[in-house]
Amino acid sequence: MEKVVQHSDANKMHLDNVAMVIAPNLFYNLPRTRDSAMDELTLANYSSHVVKLMLKYHRLLWTVSGAQGACFMCAHIYTRTDR
Repeated sequence: MEKVVQHSDANKMHLDNVAMVIAPNLFYNLPRTRDSAMDELTLANYSSHVVKLMLKYHRLLWTVSGAQGACFMCAHIYTRTDR
């Protein structure tokens, strides 16, 4: 995805656009009800933002630590729960 965003001048796929396309595939959306249009829009906005952050900080989030053998986030989760 990083390469796609790097070529955004040519392909028009900026970070926001990539996140908007990927988000619905990562987050389950319940079947639509009559009153859920605003909820659906809010969920789409939040999920797109989360994916945008995941793409933006992918090197930090998914880097494997040699000593612990876990990604950055996992290492901090283990540290907090091992107390």
